[in-house]
Amino acid sequence: MSRWRSPDVGSLIGRGLASPQARRWLPVAWRLVQALILVGLVYAGWQLFGHLPYRIDIEVYRMGGRAWLDGRPLYAGDTTFHTQIGLDLPFTYPPLAAILFSPFAWLPFPAASVTITVLTLVLLLLSTWIVLTRLDVWQDSALTGEPAWLRRCWLAGGIVALAVSYLEPIAANFAFGQINVVLMTLVIADCVPRRTPWPRGLLLGLAIALKLTPAVFLLYFVLRR
Repeated sequence: MSRWRSPDVGSLIGRGLASPQARRWLPVAWRLVQALILVGLVYAGWQLFGHLPYRIDIEVYRMGGRAWLDGRPLYAGDTTFHTQIGLDLPFTYPPLAAILFSPFAWLPFPAASVTITVLTLVLLLLSTWIVLTRLDVWQDSALTGEPAWLRRCWLAGGIVALAVSYLEPIAANFAFGQINVVLMTLVIADCVPRRTPWPRGLLLGLAIALKLTPAVFLLYFVLRR
């Protein structure tokens, strides 16, 4: 892994505002920043939960899980699943994915939609925090006496609020109820930290069990050997 360490932006700003009068205002400025981040997260939450659009992918996950629970075929012949909007879609995920999706089959569709949305939002925050931590972003700061992990939580919150509102891939992931952020978090949690409490490759294997695309990250472990 790279030994590059990000510049300590908070410390640089703090040294630039070294006068006693400026330092008196630093806590106020930081509280204002925190308030803006909270407003951004509330706005992002309103976009996600103010109304619940039809999320077609989560419906396919539910039907795949239900087919496994009922012992029905997932791939035989021209097997497709009839969605609420009239489309007949195949289950294009590995067999183990149907098992992992089966809990969604026990939930009503609106509850499953809310569940995948909340899970995606939490994992987006977590994956952003893991990357910030690995890069040692805001390790020290003259702006705030909060611990580094908490500062990164706030920074991750600001980044996620912007991503939900303005990044099309993230917005589309939420709109369709996809699992791409789930896969991304599994890959990041397995590959990015300096150390993990689980064997390396475990979470990547789980991601591949859900969808074959993350298999490309097997090259990461091959190149590290």
